[in-house]
Amino acid sequence: MTTRVELDGDSIQTRAAFDEFFGLVDRVNGGDEKEARAPRPELDVVPKVAEQLGDFGTLVRNSLVTSITGDQLAMREAIEWKLGRLRAELTQPSDGPLERLPNWFAG
Repeated sequence: MTTRVELDGDSIQTRAAFDEFFGLVDRVNGGDEKEARAPRPELDVVPKVAEQLGDFGTLVRNSLVTSITGDQLAMREAIEWKLGRLRAELTQPSDGPLERLPNWFAG
């Protein structure tokens, strides 16, 4: 499994911190139980990366989309597009579908 991480300019203070963090990831993914249970100061050094790796919602979404699409990239893009539209619709500041839902049930 490949780990994909999106970074911006503020994500990592030094290249050494980045290398240290992904060295830890490699050791843990390689089965090092001691490393897996050790305190995680590395996660504080690269919080943006740690937050993305531990983002349960994104992990679930990506797993679901991958299980549906397999290697069909066009289908993956279409699903990601639709999910983006749904998210935009559901996060509207007012009069979005969630605010209209009680009226639909009452109607």
